[in-house]
Amino acid sequence: CFRNGTDSDPDILYNSFYSPTAAANTTDIDNQRIRDLLDLGRRSGQQSERQRAYQGVAEILAEEGAYIFHGGLVTAVGAKTEVKGIADWEIPGGKKGEGFPGYMVHFVEVWLDR
Repeated sequence: CFRNGTDSDPDILYNSFYSPTAAANTTDIDNQRIRDLLDLGRRSGQQSERQRAYQGVAEILAEEGAYIFHGGLVTAVGAKTEVKGIADWEIPGGKKGEGFPGYMVHFVEVWLDR
């Protein structure tokens, strides 16, 4: 299963990895094979062909270590009281959110309060 946020179609990778100058290409990766596979996945109407193309992209990213996922599906989260930031997030406008949107937990803004 592909998962990046709440989007279930891996075509969202197109803007991140298609061009070395794309603003979303935060890893600065420049790989022609990835671009070829993304083109194939975007063009194809066959689910099996699309799946193979995007699986190929995932394998290249794993081999090159260019994009390391640091989140996972939430099944249970536990932490000591000094661990802060796991479930803290805001919706646009500054209102505090609740829970884990898209059943994802991202350890980006987590710290120890000591």
